[in-house]
Amino acid sequence: MLFEANALVYSAIASWHDVREQKVPNALNALYFFPMAGLGAMTARDVSAYSAFLIASVLFAYALFRFRIWGGGDAKCFIALSAGMPLIAAGAGIMMLPVSFVASAVLLAFWRLVRGETLRGKTSFVPFLCAGTLATAALFKSGIV
Repeated sequence: MLFEANALVYSAIASWHDVREQKVPNALNALYFFPMAGLGAMTARDVSAYSAFLIASVLFAYALFRFRIWGGGDAKCFIALSAGMPLIAAGAGIMMLPVSFVASAVLLAFWRLVRGETLRGKTSFVPFLCAGTLATAALFKSGIV
């Protein structure tokens, strides 16, 4: 429950910054990422699998950033959240990354359609990214996915 609470607090603060200032401070990402990565490495049954998961999350986020699908803040926020995902849903694998991306995109699309907006356009994505990632971790934890 501690990891879920930390992720929720981080997500709320990161979302507030993104909506308010259109950026997520690097210090906030670092303050979440490094403790979670350290705890993840210490509690992981297989440190190499956890490390591979973190490397895959960095590569996944970087690819989305390079293809201009995400901004830099979105990518860094996703990497920070990825450090805690295996702690929330122990044993969840690499499939959490694309599933959380799709969940985030669906939430954003739903939000824009409900508001009568087109699917293209500038929107603060971090709130949807955080919600989609936390929902994915909850689904993997519950065993639904």
